[in-house]
Amino acid sequence: MDRAFCLSCLKDDCAPVFLCNQDLRITAVGRLLTEASLPVKSGDSLFDLFAGYTSELHRAKQELRTGKPHFSPKLEINLQRYGAFFLPETEGNEFSGAVVWLLDLSTPIPHSGSGLLPIVSDRFRTPVTNILNLLYEISGPFSESENYRQLSRLNEAANSCYSILRSTTELNDYYRLVNGEIPFKTEAIVGNDFFRHLTQQIQTKLAQAGYTLNQPPLEEMHLGILCLSPRLFSLAVYHIVLNACIYSPHGSAVHIKAETDGRHFTVTVTDEGSGIPPDKIQQVLEPFFSYHDAPVPEEEMGLGLGLPIAKKIMELHQGTLSIFSQMHHGTTVKLSIPIPNKPFPAEKLNTPRATYYSLRFSDADIVFSDICKSTFL
Repeated sequence: MDRAFCLSCLKDDCAPVFLCNQDLRITAVGRLLTEASLPVKSGDSLFDLFAGYTSELHRAKQELRTGKPHFSPKLEINLQRYGAFFLPETEGNEFSGAVVWLLDLSTPIPHSGSGLLPIVSDRFRTPVTNILNLLYEISGPFSESENYRQLSRLNEAANSCYSILRSTTELNDYYRLVNGEIPFKTEAIVGNDFFRHLTQQIQTKLAQAGYTLNQPPLEEMHLGILCLSPRLFSLAVYHIVLNACIYSPHGSAVHIKAETDGRHFTVTVTDEGSGIPPDKIQQVLEPFFSYHDAPVPEEEMGLGLGLPIAKKIMELHQGTLSIFSQMHHGTTVKLSIPIPNKPFPAEKLNTPRATYYSLRFSDADIVFSDICKSTFL
């Protein structure tokens, strides 16, 4: 973010933002925070404001220095839970500070509070996508045997780009879902075809990441005609499968099946992890909550928005998301939506193989980017 954009954020009446320097010391406070009763003042250090969260702030500082945004849902002010979205500010090509968007995680998200997010998302996603396209073009002439070092550097750059895309896209998706800003249109599609294309995408990603996708033979399924949003329902399943991978030992299997009882279409995903304690099951559906008993580093666990995003998508379909878990025996998540009780003319049926399935920066590419690293090798 350039200086002009960061300064303009301070004037936003709906954005609780402040600026800080490269040492995470506050240099300016936005209009909304100035009028609030929070102890956010120019000259204060974030290490004092968020005392007790030193390691989290150091992680933010490290990512900001590499040009990445950082989101932390783990901060507190006056015993109140806050999240902070850090966006790097640059002078030339050098990191000079950050604009920080403060989120009160204890209250519902107002519609006006999402106003800054599309701007931030566009500021990052468009240039990052262009960089990724360029990286793929550059990698073309290189061969693995002769240019291993160059390709390794391209891999590192591509994975950094996907990390930015995932954090900004996931946060943007959640806030747009909460505020009803994502277009929702259902289509009548052939259930078996839809599920086949969906699992093909997932199987490809899991194989690259070292996991196995187990499912019943597709020819045994008789899913009939479904009425859903192919893109959004697929996105919900992606997030559930990603969680199954994160909370299972590397190399284990994720089990998925689809079925219908004539009234509901249900996709069931089961992992081979250690399970979720009964008192945590409702909490994992809360935004920005992550259950930390996972075999992956905490920094690779995402923002804690996968389940909330999937839940919101099910609500759009007038469906449900259910979690069943047993300690030391894994977790099962069921996504269920109603099936229309009226027949659809054949000419109104759509093929589910929409364009987003084949795009390089599809939902699947972005959602699975943390476990399925890009590679030019």
